[in-house]
Amino acid sequence: MPHLNSFDMAKCIILSRVSTAQQELDSQTQAIKNEALRCGFKEKDFIIIEDIESAIKLSEEERNGLNKMKEEISKHGDITHVFIYELSRLSRRQLVLFSIRDYLIDRGIQLVCCTPYFRLLENGKLSQTANLMFSIFASMAESEMSLKQERMKRGRNRNKASGKLHCGVLMTGYKTLEDKTIVIDEDEKEFVIDMFNLYSTGMYSLRDVAIELMERYGKVGDTITRMTSKINYMMKNIKYCGDSQYPQIISKELFNKCRAIAAGNQTNNHNYFIDNALCKKIIFDRASGYHLTYSSNSGWPKYSIKSGEKVERSMRVGCKLVDDAIWDLAVALHKAYVTDIGKTRKSLEERMDVLVTKTMNLQILNKKIDEKIDKIEERLIYNKVSKEKAEQMEKTLKKEKKDNGDLIAKYREERKNIKKLLEGPIEMPDYSMFSKDEKISIIRQMVKKVEVWKDERYKPILDVYTNVDSFKYEIHIDSLTGEKYMKTYLIDNQ
Repeated sequence: MPHLNSFDMAKCIILSRVSTAQQELDSQTQAIKNEALRCGFKEKDFIIIEDIESAIKLSEEERNGLNKMKEEISKHGDITHVFIYELSRLSRRQLVLFSIRDYLIDRGIQLVCCTPYFRLLENGKLSQTANLMFSIFASMAESEMSLKQERMKRGRNRNKASGKLHCGVLMTGYKTLEDKTIVIDEDEKEFVIDMFNLYSTGMYSLRDVAIELMERYGKVGDTITRMTSKINYMMKNIKYCGDSQYPQIISKELFNKCRAIAAGNQTNNHNYFIDNALCKKIIFDRASGYHLTYSSNSGWPKYSIKSGEKVERSMRVGCKLVDDAIWDLAVALHKAYVTDIGKTRKSLEERMDVLVTKTMNLQILNKKIDEKIDKIEERLIYNKVSKEKAEQMEKTLKKEKKDNGDLIAKYREERKNIKKLLEGPIEMPDYSMFSKDEKISIIRQMVKKVEVWKDERYKPILDVYTNVDSFKYEIHIDSLTGEKYMKTYLIDNQ
């Protein structure tokens, strides 16, 4: 932290932004001001820029907050810092974020982000760690933007038809206008389509479909039995193919295919389920420490504790939820290291040298331990030490040797992963075209271990430890909405 008097002649910008009037601008601004005060600035040094505007809809040139920031920097030559609450408050577009980053670096202005905390410059130069974090969170901010845009698009389509639902029981997937005309309910339409599509594969029983849809859409309050009964009724209703009263949601071909499967009672085709799991062997239950295995025995691909293990609370989580989140992080990490060719590769080479030195030192220590054990045995032969004491000393030394051996193995594995990175191609790959095996290879290079835990039933949390930096990435997933966000924590790097 800078000395309290070091900013007596300097000013800082407090840049605060929310997207809608319903969000709390004041609390965000106060949090940023607290960080600036902690860094040694005083209230009189603050240039506060607050705005309510969308980071999705507007470009850099159209954003009032960013324009005001640039105006203030041009006007005041003594601005040394810009404080923000989180990176997405600058923008959710990577192009804009990197433009602002370069703008601040060129002027030697420090960017301080409160959540997750990082400082862009270190001793007046771009911090390698901050640059990596900037790249990762810029990528995730843009991904979140795409998700929000898609949600808003669905919302606009849904709101084209407004009005009350018809009294009485309507089929799931429909609603009524004020004149009681039955129209498709865009909220429930996907539920109906997914239900028929899942069953039409022949790999899901009605119960399996119920479990999968409850995971996807979070029908809170429904039991699996009630949901299975509801789906059984819906699957028999040909009105979903459309008639004079109900608009069409599915094709008659799809409906007939599902009825044929039901008639043939094909409920045991799970052996044909394709295994596309990406995180096998590196995913664990945090509470028990048990490895989570992949299965799709119920037609629902998931990671879960192996049957028969005695645990206080069973853990199971959807395979796709986990794999998508881990793949996104692995891609962001890989992009950050592949694109930052110069400094990052130098940093990796320096880390490789450190690991070689540590390995050699541990090997020397183990050799000395062997010599000590030989001397203890020699002293025991000549009755210079009791048998009990000799055994205790040997036990302590052997444990120390084993611990050293474990560290040596760990360092060798890290060196192996770094070597793969250094020998990798410089060209930016097309990640969307990667095969399953290629995705697994990237994930294994980037990710050391994933630990899963939950503080709410439908909200799994992934603690991700990587092979390439000293951070723990904590990914929070809402399995009902598909939303996710991430926190980072600095961990000890042995």
